[in-house]
Amino acid sequence: MIIDMLTNIIWSFARYFLLFLFATIIYFAYKLFYVPLAFRKKFSKYKNVYITEKFNPILGELKPSLDDINNGRAFYDNLKKLQPKMKGTDMKVFVQGFEPMITLVSNKAVKEAAALIPSKIDRAEVQSNYRLKIGGLKFVDGSFINSPSSKDIVERRKSYFKLLGVSSSSQHIPTIVKIAVETLSKIQGKKEVKILEEINYMTTKVFMTILFGNDLDDFLSEKHDYEATDGSIAKYNLIEFFGHLLNSSHVEASNPMTMFFPILNRLNIINPWKRNYSNMMRLKSIMKKVLNNSQDKNSVWHQISQLEKFNKEDIFSDLLLIIMGGGDTISHGFVSMLYFLKKYPSTLSKLKQELAQHGFTKGCDLGQMFTMENIQKLEYLSYVIKEVLRIDAPIPTTMNYYAFKDVEICDVPIPKGTLIYLDVVGTHYDETQWLDPYVFEPDRHDPSSDFAKKSKDLGIVPNVYSKRAFGHGSRGCPGQAFANLELKVLAAFFIPHFDYSVPEEWLNKEGIGFSLGTEFPLNLKVL
Repeated sequence: MIIDMLTNIIWSFARYFLLFLFATIIYFAYKLFYVPLAFRKKFSKYKNVYITEKFNPILGELKPSLDDINNGRAFYDNLKKLQPKMKGTDMKVFVQGFEPMITLVSNKAVKEAAALIPSKIDRAEVQSNYRLKIGGLKFVDGSFINSPSSKDIVERRKSYFKLLGVSSSSQHIPTIVKIAVETLSKIQGKKEVKILEEINYMTTKVFMTILFGNDLDDFLSEKHDYEATDGSIAKYNLIEFFGHLLNSSHVEASNPMTMFFPILNRLNIINPWKRNYSNMMRLKSIMKKVLNNSQDKNSVWHQISQLEKFNKEDIFSDLLLIIMGGGDTISHGFVSMLYFLKKYPSTLSKLKQELAQHGFTKGCDLGQMFTMENIQKLEYLSYVIKEVLRIDAPIPTTMNYYAFKDVEICDVPIPKGTLIYLDVVGTHYDETQWLDPYVFEPDRHDPSSDFAKKSKDLGIVPNVYSKRAFGHGSRGCPGQAFANLELKVLAAFFIPHFDYSVPEEWLNKEGIGFSLGTEFPLNLKVL
């Protein structure tokens, strides 16, 4: 009797398990094959829609990116080579994991989409889109980047535009220069330097100082416990802590388990999600302590919080976002600039001439030279920065948007619930918008140059939508003006004062790039 009872229990368990297994297989087959194939078929009838030639279930767009990495290229190099195939199209359909998506390619498509933001297209609610709450975005839950355009979000963005705009940013030039001097002093004491680490530390410190206060050096240097990937406890100061956690979060975000099992990301009960969440909560506690000790009334935190119309937790998330996004993107952009200036010595020579002509020389009076008026005179430097942002954009794709309603873009109906991106890399290499797009040529941004005139004569004239490093529309980057200013200040300081060399094999290497997520640990020799 007992044996019969055990047999029935085992059989019942096995039956339910097999049913569960069968249902799971059906679910994954439906999500991984039927949904994406139906999505591809739906859009295949539109001639202005590009559909990837090969269907890669599960990996989708990750497949060519993984191929790039395995071949020693930047993970987005494939997007440059894909551009000629998309000539004449307005958008691209692709699938990644469970989700079919659309990337807007043409300027016309981006312009039409921008006009639909935020009435029909906007950021999704965090809870309905796990992509808005993975990796580093966990830091900033409730920030303006991963929230729809409510009245509060719009007002907060306007406040940051004002405080980080051109007129307000000029007051922060001395802070940028001071921290740049500290960084150079540290670098010059070495024979070889991991330049991205040093520059990222510098730009993160710049943002923390400007946003939180310039009276916090003691708090920024204090050491804190950090749980490392091997389970040991490391000691890092606040900036180091932030950098290590952000890198670990990038790895977590790209973990396939995050995509296929979002519950692991939500519950944080096993590593790496558990470890990163623990470090994140510790970091937030530390940073709130830092804020409570700030007496700098010129800090962005003080100015925003004094308005008393925004929730302080939301402001805190916004500032974390700006540090995370601003520090990382500017550091990657500046490292790209250092690389390309050595790869193209004629550009470096011309830039040095302009800097010297306007008094930006080694040993110059930094306080006298580094003013907004003098910085704005550096026209060729502006062209160099624009070209760096074109040829190697710090972020190779935009944050995703969400169609809250059925919309139509370039006569293509896009159903409610579709995820939408703006193409960045491909557009920056589009031969219909850029003459010789694979050539690093700052003069293309100078309307009076022979190169720009030749481009115009050939009918190749980029417009505002051809430049996508900072996004477009009402959800574009609010720190664009500050980012451009900081890049100009850093270049005007480092180019005359920092002599370095790049390994020859790196200068001749194809597919190299320094956007967020790349695996190129550029080591510079300090001369």
